Amino acid sequence: MISDINSAVEEERKFIARELHDHLNAELLFIKLKLRRFKTTCAKQDFDRDELRNAIDELLERVSNVYDSSRNIVTLLRPEVMDSLGLVGAIEERIDLFVRSQPDCRISFTHEGDFSELNYSVSIAIFRIVQEALTNAGKHAQAAKIEIHLYLKSKNCPSGINLRVTDDGKGFDIQNHSRGRLGLISMRERTSELKGQLTVKSAIGEGTQIIACIPL
Repeated sequence: MISDINSAVEEERKFIARELHDHLNAELLFIKLKLRRFKTTCAKQDFDRDELRNAIDELLERVSNVYDSSRNIVTLLRPEVMDSLGLVGAIEERIDLFVRSQPDCRISFTHEGDFSELNYSVSIAIFRIVQEALTNAGKHAQAAKIEIHLYLKSKNCPSGINLRVTDDGKGFDIQNHSRGRLGLISMRERTSELKGQLTVKSAIGEGTQIIACIPL
């Protein structure tokens, strides 16, 4: 278990490093070189104003890309929107980011209950489970449709929170499952820490359903 957790931490670090290198650093280097060219161009008396204006527009677009990339990384580390919009808002933002990266996948999200009074540990656990489930559905299952249901004190979990994430992807053999194992371990750990229960239902060719019930 310790080995799996350490591997998960290293994978997350590699992901963040890759995002910083491939997106932020590349964009910032472009901006740096472009600004140096500006400095040289503006020193001339007969510089082309239209060319300069187009270059400024391109720089503004690049700065916007840097902002979006940094915001995505920050959201992965700590979803700031949860502090302002709560659990439901954080999940909706994560869904929006997912759909932007995979526009062919349709996601429906239904929720019932007032989640505003949940403590942060419960909210972040639910959010991370949804995040991991979406990642698995998009990366491994290649799902075209995902349904997320979040209920507070429902019939299936009368004293807590019930979360169900269902996809129509390829599914897998639970008994002989290895792919995405770290993600499932993370989900189970988060649920167990809150004295909850996580159930995974899947079969090859029949999609996957993840059910978490966390008492309050």
